[in-house]
Amino acid sequence: MKRYLTIFLTLLALTTGLSTATAQETDKQRPTREQLTTAQARHIAGLMAFDDATSERFIATFSRHQQELWALGPKGRKQQHKKGVQQTDAQVKQAMQERFERRQKVLDLEKKYYDEYSKFLTPKQIQRVYELQGEVMKKLAKPRKNKARPDNKRR
Repeated sequence: MKRYLTIFLTLLALTTGLSTATAQETDKQRPTREQLTTAQARHIAGLMAFDDATSERFIATFSRHQQELWALGPKGRKQQHKKGVQQTDAQVKQAMQERFERRQKVLDLEKKYYDEYSKFLTPKQIQRVYELQGEVMKKLAKPRKNKARPDNKRR
């Protein structure tokens, strides 16, 4: 009987320890927007094979660009219309004006940062940076399938 009690207590201690370790792994905090932006900038700089000085300058400029873009506020979401509820012409006109104003601000920001990038990158490099940024955004927008595979292998 004493042997069974020892085995039971050992198993209980092991399962308690394993569940605690598993809980700690799942409690990881998500990275902040700023951390994700820095990681994205470092990734792009690595793909572009910039030297160290250019990489640091690019990462700083890219981060400022993203922060200013966030400061403009979120994109206008399509308004959900309830059945039978119509917007007035004035409401539609106001929504369109706000949409145009935001687009203009984004365009002005893009021009400003094109000028910033052109101080240390060529036009072809800037174009490639925008292409890579778009590719990264597409990857992030895709829903992830098989997020946690038990075998941890890629196929």
